[in-house]
Amino acid sequence: MTSSNSCSLHTFNTSPREQALMHTCCQAMAATDALLLLENGVYWLRPQAFEKIRHLKVYALIPDLQARGLQAPDSVIPIDDAGFVALCVEYNKVVSWF
Repeated sequence: MTSSNSCSLHTFNTSPREQALMHTCCQAMAATDALLLLENGVYWLRPQAFEKIRHLKVYALIPDLQARGLQAPDSVIPIDDAGFVALCVEYNKVVSWF
């Protein structure tokens, strides 16, 4: 577990149409932070969009992947709702981007 005071979990729920918002999110992230894609944010896992975030530690919510017929690339960690809760406890701060 990470559990460092400086670690943040960034949740992102908008599609790749929001390029500027994702850019701002990435700029705000520290090396110890993680990104959780949920709702329409899972569309960032499509190949062309994923290139912009592949360098990050990325999680994706399984129910949102399933609802949109997507699969997570090997480097992305799929999590269920219980995993989402566990991440919120693990990281010191949760920052929501929408």
